[in-house]
Amino acid sequence: MNSPWFYYGGNLDIGVAGATYSDADFIVPASDASLFQTTYITGNGAYVQERIAAQSKYPIKTSNFKLSSPNRLDRDLSGNIYYIETDSVGTVVKRMSTVYPYTITRIGILPGMTSLSIDQPNNILYAGDGNNIYKLSLTTPSTGFIRITGGNAVGYGDGYPSEVKFNNITDIAISPDGKTLYIADYANHRVRKLNLDASAVDYLSVSLLVGSGLGANTAGTYQGASILNPYTLEVSQDGQTLFVGNNGNIFRVTIAQNKSTFFRTGYVQVYTITKDRTGDYLYVYDNQLRKISTDEVFKGGDGNPILGGAYVEGIGAGGAGKFASSIQGMVEVS
Repeated sequence: MNSPWFYYGGNLDIGVAGATYSDADFIVPASDASLFQTTYITGNGAYVQERIAAQSKYPIKTSNFKLSSPNRLDRDLSGNIYYIETDSVGTVVKRMSTVYPYTITRIGILPGMTSLSIDQPNNILYAGDGNNIYKLSLTTPSTGFIRITGGNAVGYGDGYPSEVKFNNITDIAISPDGKTLYIADYANHRVRKLNLDASAVDYLSVSLLVGSGLGANTAGTYQGASILNPYTLEVSQDGQTLFVGNNGNIFRVTIAQNKSTFFRTGYVQVYTITKDRTGDYLYVYDNQLRKISTDEVFKGGDGNPILGGAYVEGIGAGGAGKFASSIQGMVEVS
C-alpha cells in the first residue's frame, strides 16, 4: 500500500535549504514517506515554495492565494478540502479543490467559528463556535448556517436545544454513520455528544460522554473520568473509539462504555489528531508531528517525532526541511 497523503494547515514558519520564510500560512500536501518532498500548493504570495520530489503525486504549480492560519481541515467524498479561516468578512469556511488550479471558494460565514466536521455520506458540514453547534448543507451552501443546538447562556447543561449550554467548544468530530457528533467542551472539562439520528426519540439531545467537570486528568467511566480542557477529537475508523487530546495527554474513550483511559502521555499541548485511511495509525501534532499506532500496546519508536518543532534541522529528505509554529489541522486525501 502506498504511503498516505495528507493536507495540513496552520500558521507556519518554514525553512528550506537554509532559507526561512516567516509567518507563512499554508495548506500543504505531504507524503508520510517523505514529509518535505512536497509542493506547497497555496500560501502567502511571495512565500509560496515550489519544491517537489520525483515520486510526488502533485505537479509543481504556483499560486497567489492569501491564507490566514487555515485550521480544522476536513474533506468531502469528492476530495475537496474544507477549512476555517478569518478573512476580510470575518470567520469563514472555505473549500479548496485538490486539483490544479486549486480553486478556493468561500462557502459560509460564521462569527467565532472554532471547529468543523463533515458528514460525508450526507454532505453536511457541522460547525461549532464557543457555545453553539450549526450545520451547513454542502449541496446548497447558499442557505447558510443553521443553528441546531446551543444559543443559551454560557455554562453547562445537557438536554434538548432550549436547555443546552456549552463553555468554549474547541473541536467536534462526526461518527462514521453521521448519527453522533462528539464535542470537546473545553472550559467545562467534558466531552459531550449530540444525537443526530432523526429516527431516535432523543434526536438533537446533548448528553455527557465522559468528564467530571473537574480540572484534572484521571481515567474512569462517565462522570468518574476527568479530562482537563479537552481540545481536539478524532473518531476511530469503526466508530467505536474516540481519541481526545489536551495539554499533555491523549485519552482513548470506548464510546459504548463511556470509558476513558490514558492512551499516551508526556506530550505538550495536542493541537490536532487525525487517523490514516487504514485506521492503524494516528498523526498527532503537539509542536512536533508524531505517528502513533492505534494499538493498545506501545510499540518501539511509536510516537517519536516525524516532523520537528521549532526549526529542527535534519528532518525530511536530505535534511532540508524544518518547521515551526503550529499545525492546526490535518486531513488524509488518499
